[in-house]
Amino acid sequence: MTSKFWIVVSDGRGPATWPHKHMTEVEAFTEAKRLASTSTGRFFVMEAIGASEKNDVKTVRYVDHDEIPF
Repeated sequence: MTSKFWIVVSDGRGPATWPHKHMTEVEAFTEAKRLASTSTGRFFVMEAIGASEKNDVKTVRYVDHDEIPF
């Protein structure tokens, strides 16, 4: 399970191609402030609040050889 993270998104340019995942809200706001001080426009701090994932492979390990189904 991935922990919560934040990214910084430019108002004019959108998210970076490979946005940096900030592991704390404070880090993300610090980066947004740094970017705003060197560029024009606004920089938004976006929080990951959930995720979807395809998970269709299941592995089962049989402990007792009598349980092997062949």
